[in-house]
Amino acid sequence: MGKHRADIVTASGGVVEVQHSPISSEGIEAREAFYGDRMAWIFDATAPFAAGRIDVESRRGEWDHIWWKHARRSLEACRRPVLLDLGNGIVLHLASAILVEAYSQRWWRPVLNMEGRGWCRPLTRQSVEAWLAVGGRWDVQRVPEAHGHKSRGCSCGGCPAALNDAPPPPMVERLT
Repeated sequence: MGKHRADIVTASGGVVEVQHSPISSEGIEAREAFYGDRMAWIFDATAPFAAGRIDVESRRGEWDHIWWKHARRSLEACRRPVLLDLGNGIVLHLASAILVEAYSQRWWRPVLNMEGRGWCRPLTRQSVEAWLAVGGRWDVQRVPEAHGHKSRGCSCGGCPAALNDAPPPPMVERLT
């Protein structure tokens, strides 16, 4: 890949890549290598959310469960913060990929697992836009029910039968 031009440069000099169209894992890796640590992604997730393929289960803490049926496989390559724009004023901040070291091996745990499940923080679109313009903090916002789901008790047949109750990752990278 040749030279890159950032979609957005934040007030603090960070880079944000906005993706509406598909991007390959190789494309993600190349952009992250080019921009370095001060980079984040915003993926357009309006269509899968509107189609009911993204479901968020509110939890008591700051982090919620996300389940994305047929999630973009290329998200597994993301090592920088990932935001999903749902198109309804809510943006989901996915828990970051984490480098795991165990048994003399190293591997990346992706933002979403193979079934499209993971952890997220719902943010207001306004707070993300303010962060892009002047920096600052994101405001956490509860996600309205996407298609009548009532979290764990939904009987539509499209929801996961059981969600992992393990605590969310303790450390999440932020582009400030």
